[in-house]
Amino acid sequence: MSNKKAKTGRKSLITGLLLGFLGMGVITVIIYKFPSGPQFIKLGLDPPVTTIGSGSWHNTQSAVLKWSDSQNKYYIWRMETRASIDVYESWMAIANYFDTQLVDKGWVKHPSAFSLCRSLSESSFLPQGENGYIAYLRKQDDPTKLSAVTCLAIWPYSYADSIQGYNVVVEITNPSPLTKYRDSIE
Repeated sequence: MSNKKAKTGRKSLITGLLLGFLGMGVITVIIYKFPSGPQFIKLGLDPPVTTIGSGSWHNTQSAVLKWSDSQNKYYIWRMETRASIDVYESWMAIANYFDTQLVDKGWVKHPSAFSLCRSLSESSFLPQGENGYIAYLRKQDDPTKLSAVTCLAIWPYSYADSIQGYNVVVEITNPSPLTKYRDSIE
């Protein structure tokens, strides 16, 4: 009888160890699949030449955004500057300047800027497309799935009815890993 109890005890110990290792494996996969901490995408884009000379970003911001109608969380990296009218004669010249950099970094222009650039506050007063804002997705991302998006907004600023230069905003919005997961199972 005591021999039977010893075998049962060993089986329970082995089962417990196996379940423990399995549990650690599941936790490892969860940690790998859903990394903790903000997942901001910083593209390292070169700013245009500004009205004060050398190119620099006047303002950079990071934010975590949750819309009130959902549990989805987005990590936003935003950069702002002004481009010199002496160097960039038009909206298109600035858009081309950034298009070259974004394409080199693996991003492609996407026609649905309106739906993709919801977090871009400038989308409330600028048109989609030329003389307004445009969107980019990473080349490898499926446009039907939730993924990171780069929004580029460009609009002139004036003094005494004369265009002095262009405001430039680049905003990269990255959904959290949990938000991407929720989107993939819906």
